[in-house]
Amino acid sequence: MITLLKKEIKDVIYNYKSWLVLLISVFLPCIMKYKKMESDSWIYIFMVIIAICQYIYDSYLTDTKTKGIIFIYNMGFSSFYIFIIKIIVTISIIGIIFLIDISYVKEYIASINIIWILFFSITCIALMQFLAIFSQSSETTSSIITTIIAFLYGLLLWNIDFIILKIGISLASAILMSFIAIKTADSLIYRQQL
Repeated sequence: MITLLKKEIKDVIYNYKSWLVLLISVFLPCIMKYKKMESDSWIYIFMVIIAICQYIYDSYLTDTKTKGIIFIYNMGFSSFYIFIIKIIVTISIIGIIFLIDISYVKEYIASINIIWILFFSITCIALMQFLAIFSQSSETTSSIITTIIAFLYGLLLWNIDFIILKIGISLASAILMSFIAIKTADSLIYRQQL
């Protein structure tokens, strides 16, 4: 597990998109205050999550294209461990982003919303893994499709008024998509594509 964690942290450090995520998240509240849109916190949340999901998509795509995933499988790690490490790193990045913008987050985002945002992030990670697996030479199209699906699903969740229902739906989708993504990555068809 430590080896996977080190690999993922190295991916974050050397991936320019992860630094772009950090810059977007830091400057977005400033731009929103300038444009008098600071009460539209859903824009901030979705921009951060979609930017992080794009990083995750690139991470899975890099693992597949450079055949690094074969090295990881040969070390005896399963898709489940790879998925868990990506969740840990992503939630850490989200935590760092929210800590940087703590004044904005405390003022405009209710604390209970953090729960469904985390489940929503896990759903997006699973979606990115699932589509990165099958994006054979159509990375741009897959990236656009996943971004649109994540955005529309996030808007659906955002417009639900009952927080318990919002948390329940996001938890159920996180479990379902995680199961599908892990089983797909463990499938023989995917291994044959490598």
